[in-house]
Amino acid sequence: MPALKRFKDPPKRTLNATEKKDTRSKDQRKSRPNLIERVKIVLGGRYNIGLMYILSGLFILFIMFAFYLYQRSRLYTKLNVGSASSQYDNSSMIRFWGSYRPQLYFGMRHKGQKSLVTGLMWFVNDNPNGQVQLRHECSMADKLPRYGWYSHDGLSFGRQRITDFGFEVKTDFVTRPIGNYGGDWSVRVSTAVLPGSPKNREITLLFYVGQEDAGGLFPEFDDEYNFIGVTGHSDKLKNFKIVFRDSKNGNLRIRRYLATNTPYFHSMKDFVLANMRPIRSENNIRHYGLFDGRSENDPSRLHSNNLILYQITGRIPIEFEVIYESQSANNFRGYTLSDNALTHLIKTKQEEFNEKFERRFKLKSMGFNDEYIQFGKAALSNMLGGIGYYYGKSKVTSEFFTDGTDYFEASLFTGTPSRSFFPRGFLWDEGFHQLLISKWDLELSMEIIAYWLDLINAEGWIPREQILGDEARSRVPSEFIRQNNLIANPPTLMLALHSIQTELEMKDKKLSGNHRLYFQSLFPRLHAWFNWFNSTQKGNTPGTFRWQGRNEAAINELNPKTLASGLDDYPRASHPSIAEAHVDLRCWMTAFVGYMHHLAVTVDKRKEAMYYGRQFLVLSDPLELDRLHWSPLTETYCDYGNHTKFVKLKTVSNSQSQTQHTIRIVSSKKGPSLRFVHHFGYVSLFPFLMHLLPASSPNLKKILQDLNKPELLWTDFGLRSLAKNDAFYFKRNTQNDPPYWRGSIWININFLAVRALHYYRSVKGPYKELANHLYVQLRNNVVNTVFKEYQRTGYFWESYHPETGRGQGAHPFNGWTSLVLLMMAENY
Repeated sequence: MPALKRFKDPPKRTLNATEKKDTRSKDQRKSRPNLIERVKIVLGGRYNIGLMYILSGLFILFIMFAFYLYQRSRLYTKLNVGSASSQYDNSSMIRFWGSYRPQLYFGMRHKGQKSLVTGLMWFVNDNPNGQVQLRHECSMADKLPRYGWYSHDGLSFGRQRITDFGFEVKTDFVTRPIGNYGGDWSVRVSTAVLPGSPKNREITLLFYVGQEDAGGLFPEFDDEYNFIGVTGHSDKLKNFKIVFRDSKNGNLRIRRYLATNTPYFHSMKDFVLANMRPIRSENNIRHYGLFDGRSENDPSRLHSNNLILYQITGRIPIEFEVIYESQSANNFRGYTLSDNALTHLIKTKQEEFNEKFERRFKLKSMGFNDEYIQFGKAALSNMLGGIGYYYGKSKVTSEFFTDGTDYFEASLFTGTPSRSFFPRGFLWDEGFHQLLISKWDLELSMEIIAYWLDLINAEGWIPREQILGDEARSRVPSEFIRQNNLIANPPTLMLALHSIQTELEMKDKKLSGNHRLYFQSLFPRLHAWFNWFNSTQKGNTPGTFRWQGRNEAAINELNPKTLASGLDDYPRASHPSIAEAHVDLRCWMTAFVGYMHHLAVTVDKRKEAMYYGRQFLVLSDPLELDRLHWSPLTETYCDYGNHTKFVKLKTVSNSQSQTQHTIRIVSSKKGPSLRFVHHFGYVSLFPFLMHLLPASSPNLKKILQDLNKPELLWTDFGLRSLAKNDAFYFKRNTQNDPPYWRGSIWININFLAVRALHYYRSVKGPYKELANHLYVQLRNNVVNTVFKEYQRTGYFWESYHPETGRGQGAHPFNGWTSLVLLMMAENY
């Protein structure tokens, strides 16, 4: 066996000058260093690569955490583009005071975070049960026969008539912007017995003045120690006085006041009821008077007064005036706005209102009679009288704040859909409101839109419902207060902005001066808003869009609601999924990108104009729209999603709690699948409503033909929201959730339909005559429906029943229902 070859030992390496010889013993070298020694080794440079990895990891974690905090904070951080509305707060006092508390039957306040607030209350003394039924906040529960503004200019003047049972209350106000702090205003409140009612009725009227701002209110008295008014001071108003002057007709029986302190301006009705006491009874009539209900030890007695109430009780008719005067205007006033001077100014303002109304809408020259003209004035006046001013923080949620957090503080000057039921700002409603308001007062509309776009956050999101401040929050159920940052609302503000810009460009094509600056200030906000839509509401398939927020787990609903769309319970795909594509949202986005291209060109944003131009070419392509949303089976535009028509609600009993509830079940073994969603209604009309179809399109012809079919949408009162032959027509969504957008006639969509018919009857195409025929009929039907119900009930309504034309839902509803005036005037 050959011997194993022995390898030579490697030669010893000579250490260079920078290296040290290891002088440790063999045992020392075998032993592992402790933690301190390891650190020393690392710091000494033996493990530089390991240190680099550790530091790199820590740096990445730091960056990730910083990015998390940044993303988290964007929810409640205002978009960093300055303020578009500040110019209206600081440069003019012309709209400083107004009837900006629309949730009350009557109330005045000024713009600003902390305001001097006023309000009217009343009750009759002959209530059979002896209880005080106090009127203050507009409420459907009061069941008043009618109330509303019949003249209001949105600027400095308003007249309102409130019909209670057997009598009426009238409120007139005028403002006079003189001096440095908003100027003066005067209010007249009068009462009268209605024909056929008892003439000896007694009423108690109360008017309060409250100070939200730091400062104080002090009662004023004449030489005989009779209460005559209030003096006060605040940071916003400086020094002012308020004088009360009551009627001298001998009908007054009680005259009282209360000076006190309260933090609860959002619950004034409860506060006043707690401070009313019976003071005497005569002829089975119990009289009540204001009484300071605080104990002697109540700590609020140590504070200065921030609330003063004035009460008069007497036999109808009685009246009083409230005259507010700013001390800064003492050298400019000339005369006090009371008595004959107030009467004269109200008459002058009324004449000016009548003349401007005819100039703007031309109803008399179009042949409308006096009843229709008064109806038109009421539509406009109640829209303007519904404008309010709010300040506070919204409650918002996101993936980072599932339990909610505060949005940034903001003020909002806005129209409201309903003084009794929705006395706050709604995003998609406001675009419709401004279509009318801009035809009356362009600058007022521009101001309101600026306030809305100042609500946009760093993400580009605007909460769809604005519940700002304690007073607004007190009217909303807690489960509806929080707004999620993925939930959109149709961008209707761009409809109003397009209308405003078009009107301005007719006078000045390139826009100049303040108007140009205005649109330049809005552009970055609208740009951020569009990008938010384009990123958060995009669908899975290129070119599609999906309303976020449908609840896949809502198995108790026949069809999970799509609140973001504004159409709430309108039937969509039976089973919500990420594969959904909503045709109405694609149409909104097409109209939005078209306006943004127009605006970018106007304000010289060339790069953005090219971007929006390319987007518009893609989205406005009718062939692509047809590929994604036209169903060859029904020849209608449809949503797309995971859907089956075989769904129904089933009642299930709970044996333990002895209760019943409903769940949605699929009655077919096949189940849902990806397909077109065949429900014909408002959603199917959106390509037509947004003027996206070529005038020669056969799809346009099909839509026009379908519009005229009574078994689908056509009625003598307007277009139904859902086809009469649809399985969901007037079906409840849950056992406690009645149908909402499942057949009722809604005036905002009917307005868009009338406007679209007007457009297609005006452009060259083969269907002009058909569009004109439908236009004339639909316009007449809608106008007459709203007019007849106003005459019958005294109210504009949220929606109308398709079988009877009767008003339904919230009332008065002078949001988009007031668009009937634009249909009358044919001003689109």
